Amino acid sequence: MRTRFADTAFWQAGIVLAPGESRSFEVALPDNLTRWRAVAWSGDADDGFEQVDATLEVGLPVEARLQVPVRLYPGDRARLAAHLRQAGDTALPVQARIAVQGDGLGQADAGGHALTLAARGQASIATTIQPSAVGSVQVVASVDAATGRDAIAAPIEVASPLVAARRVQAGWLDDAPVALKMPTLPADARDPHLTVEVSRGGGGLVERWTRDLHAYPHRCWEQILSRAVGAALAIERGDTAAWPDAAAVVQEALDNAAVFQDEEGGMHYFADEAGMDDGGFGTRGQVALTAYTLQAFAWLRLRGHVVPEQVEREARGFLRSQPLPSPEDTAPSRLVTPPADADAATRAAFAAAQTAAAAAAAADAAAMAGEAAAARAQGVAPGDRNDAALAAATVRRERAGLDNLWRSWDVLALPTRISGLRALAAGRHPAASEALASVLARFPERGLARRLDRDDGWARWMGSRMREQCALIGVLNDHPALADRQVRDALLKGLVDLYAGGTASVDTQTGAYCLVAMHGATAADPAQPATVQASVGTQQSTLSLPVGAPRARWSVPQAPAPGDMLALAQAPGQRAWLGYVADLGYHEDATHARASAVGLSLERRYDVLREGRWQATGPHPVQEGDWIRVTLVVQTASPRHFVALTDDVPGGLRPTDLALSAVAGLDLKQVSSTGSGVFGTRRLDPRAPKFYAEYLPAGRHEVHYFARVANAGDYLAAPATAELMYGNASHARTASDRFPVVPSPSP
Repeated sequence: MRTRFADTAFWQAGIVLAPGESRSFEVALPDNLTRWRAVAWSGDADDGFEQVDATLEVGLPVEARLQVPVRLYPGDRARLAAHLRQAGDTALPVQARIAVQGDGLGQADAGGHALTLAARGQASIATTIQPSAVGSVQVVASVDAATGRDAIAAPIEVASPLVAARRVQAGWLDDAPVALKMPTLPADARDPHLTVEVSRGGGGLVERWTRDLHAYPHRCWEQILSRAVGAALAIERGDTAAWPDAAAVVQEALDNAAVFQDEEGGMHYFADEAGMDDGGFGTRGQVALTAYTLQAFAWLRLRGHVVPEQVEREARGFLRSQPLPSPEDTAPSRLVTPPADADAATRAAFAAAQTAAAAAAAADAAAMAGEAAAARAQGVAPGDRNDAALAAATVRRERAGLDNLWRSWDVLALPTRISGLRALAAGRHPAASEALASVLARFPERGLARRLDRDDGWARWMGSRMREQCALIGVLNDHPALADRQVRDALLKGLVDLYAGGTASVDTQTGAYCLVAMHGATAADPAQPATVQASVGTQQSTLSLPVGAPRARWSVPQAPAPGDMLALAQAPGQRAWLGYVADLGYHEDATHARASAVGLSLERRYDVLREGRWQATGPHPVQEGDWIRVTLVVQTASPRHFVALTDDVPGGLRPTDLALSAVAGLDLKQVSSTGSGVFGTRRLDPRAPKFYAEYLPAGRHEVHYFARVANAGDYLAAPATAELMYGNASHARTASDRFPVVPSPSP
């Protein structure tokens, strides 16, 4: 039975050979029946380079190949095919069979087939399944003949159409009771269930943010690095039960950092950008990302992890190469004229100098125009001094650099000011106290809490209201002399106001900054017992924390009714520092999902390639072997930073790069456009292709990807989604759909 398949059969690096030495290797090939290409290359101390390659055909006298979907949903109907072929020079009778095992299967035909394969010929058999339960289906195709036999197995995931979702509210329990209105759930929400947790200090929030980092679905450099920070903190707390591969997550970031760094030392969000010419479209090294890389490296080093020194050194060099922030405009050049009595040679020299100066000014203007165009492509206003200030705040501690930073203070965005405050405090700059006052003005007092007043659009710096709140708490943790403890505690209390109304999850920047900030907060005294009274509607419970217990949890037996209030109160006379998390979980059924749009919109359509052009699938039934173009259309009235699109591939389709496929008689340039160039990073996952834009200008943008129709049937097309990678103010999804495919005509 062939079950072990791989794209790479063998890899061996770091081989050192003495002069005249040779070495051989035994390779156990995977079960692929294919043509393998072996490549060996070498280099020496004199920069000599050699490469050789060879091919190896792997086959059997009689072979079976499966053509099955990667994933189905309950209710999908799929036609599974097995292709049989033989290498002999005469006709060959064979017995072939497709066997299917799995729960909830409705199978039309699973019997054996007797057929004759022509000389060096092939044939196919098929069966149809319609799973009704979530789980896995195992498909085995076998063929027996006088010359030999073959069998191949492949799994099919049967995924749940139910999408787990949640609304989280969190806060602190003081002397006064807390009354929370339950968040409003979507109209199609199913199986709502409420869990209330009370914990000492911020333990509940820490657990929630760690879970969000662990489950985050996207993987750019920032997200890889932020997950490493969260994993390192979980290791330090001894809390790896829910994150068993935490050490591997940290090591992955440290091992792969160099992949995301370009030759100048700047860091890139995606590896395929590093080293590319930006062409004015904003693929240059990112100052904000490079600065965050150094901050995260410092957090990891503090916890005993060895960060890559060369990456760190080159990142510092990149930031030090940025111009110092300066609020002054460049003084205009003055026209210098020769003396009135100058001779002809002197006048000519003055004229030549003036011409050269004019040419230099024109070159400078052209360079500035190019820089401005590149800045606009990244959503940055020309003349913006935030990048320069952020670079200076990260790597400069000399007085001149900090003075320039302070002189630019009034025009800086809040994320840059908070980073600058850290630099001013670390450098003991006399303006640090005034800088803190200007930052705190954005966090007005509301009772015992301080909360950031508004979001001015900080996504370019990966910012959000909660991240900036946590970043400021982190600065005060590291520099306690800046402000008294009451200021920091008020900011901690204000954190939970940002959860008002229910939050699904936090992004990776918020998770990393908030975990670090909470790590520096003092935990509640575990030596004292604590009790909290909780009620939802008519349901009540007492949550008790005995001495040493970090948390207590109440799974509310009945789902809260619309309008119900959650009431929480400490026992009379009790003054413990306690936090609460109210997690209202529910499911949405992707089978019946409706379109939604907040801040931007998303549409999806399918076209089929017929007669050399793309045509709508509606009047043209899709059949096996067709090419499909999937188009995602995102529209936004305002520019957005860091937008991710994720599609859900119907079971019968296989995403493929059309430009690399051989399609007879087809002008690929006419049909293989991938659409808007702003979605420059593409991940063609067989289940969920993803597309990323670092900056999305206002307007309408189309993204295309291509798929080959492999299996006839009827498939769920679950919703595609658009989301901001930092903050959750804007998001959209398409409605669900069905994607029918008819069998290809018999030859």
